[in-house]
Amino acid sequence: MAIKVVLDVFSGRENPVWILEPEEETEFLARWTELQARSSAAEQTERKPPGLGYRGFELHSPTGPTLPEPLKVYGGTVRQGEKRFDDRGRELEKWLLENATPFVSEELAREIKLELMRP
Repeated sequence: MAIKVVLDVFSGRENPVWILEPEEETEFLARWTELQARSSAAEQTERKPPGLGYRGFELHSPTGPTLPEPLKVYGGTVRQGEKRFDDRGRELEKWLLENATPFVSEELAREIKLELMRP
């Protein structure tokens, strides 16, 4: 089991990428399961990411079936294929940013945190 996370933020250079540690993966999967249980997969109003700047997090399992389909987490919505789930309060998005700390600069983390404070 391994979940790869990509912070989709840069254009013209590589985005920060990391693999969740086992305890982080366990917590992520618990949060993802809870989010799916409380949110219908019905059409959600989805904010489209901008062409430049912060465009969310992409998650997938490169070595196993942990996530059957890649996830895109942005703007209070989690997209899995054609399904959309409501990330109320952008909680999953905020959690992912907290876990990005070792892989991004403080300045970039601050900028994204400001973005996450938007409704």
